[in-house]
Amino acid sequence: MKRIIIAIVSVITLVIGIACFASSQDITVKVDGKTIAFPDARPFIDSKSNRTMIPVRFVAENLGCKVDWNSELKVVYINKNGILIELKIGVLEAIADGKVIALDAKAVIKEDRTFVPLRFVSEALGANVEWNGSTRTVYITTGKTSPTLAPKVTPAPTSIVNEEYKKIADMIRTVIELEMAKEWDKVYNYLSPESLKKKGITSKDGFEKKYVKLSGSYNNLMKLKNLKECYTKCLIEKINDTKVRVIYGVYGYPKPDGYAMYYDSRNLVKIDSKWYIDIEPIIVKNTEPFLYEEGY
Repeated sequence: MKRIIIAIVSVITLVIGIACFASSQDITVKVDGKTIAFPDARPFIDSKSNRTMIPVRFVAENLGCKVDWNSELKVVYINKNGILIELKIGVLEAIADGKVIALDAKAVIKEDRTFVPLRFVSEALGANVEWNGSTRTVYITTGKTSPTLAPKVTPAPTSIVNEEYKKIADMIRTVIELEMAKEWDKVYNYLSPESLKKKGITSKDGFEKKYVKLSGSYNNLMKLKNLKECYTKCLIEKINDTKVRVIYGVYGYPKPDGYAMYYDSRNLVKIDSKWYIDIEPIIVKNTEPFLYEEGY
């Protein structure tokens, strides 16, 4: 009986060892038909999440990205053509294109190498990912897109001048601060009456429950990145003399010269010499998030 038990245990150990070896050694990755070589750190399948984990160096070299590592915060920054992904080691959340997204696999450090979930990173960067279980091959197809120029501030002559742009940017920051302080009565006074009406908001009473806030994911981002404060920078795009579009980014002080953690955009309308914020958010294109030199 003892010999039988020993034999069973030996077989189980052998099977587990083979499975672990196969899961970490036999994965092939192809990018646009080209097989990728992994000279040192190799991709592996995380046993808990059943997700393919890839060395972050692979992302930089084969998906055309810039990769930065913050050892203090243990955060990986992956940037491609203005799309920014931030993954914190051991956290089941990431920031992708300015939005907090839940993950089903954590970024990890293994043998002094940083590994990230392949499917999430690739798809967040606009690539298509397919898995062939029979050949244990990951196929990645990258998209070929033409860059879109970021909106530019319209120079003079115009009735909207730089000083007015600065006031508009300050107004966006003021409203965000009021939202964070939950001073809803004051927030209401900055909002376009027409856009409130379209949303079915007719009074200050409880309007914040229907209102899509300018502050967006500020609190979640600050918590995720362990920030006590952050700052907002705005780019103003003139539509006409009574309408502008504002793209604003949330920047964290630990990385003040980097890309924003979060982007949002709104139209502003001018009524009787006063600017009001349209409450409907505008989609910020993937090619628009930049640290604008012309911003305020």
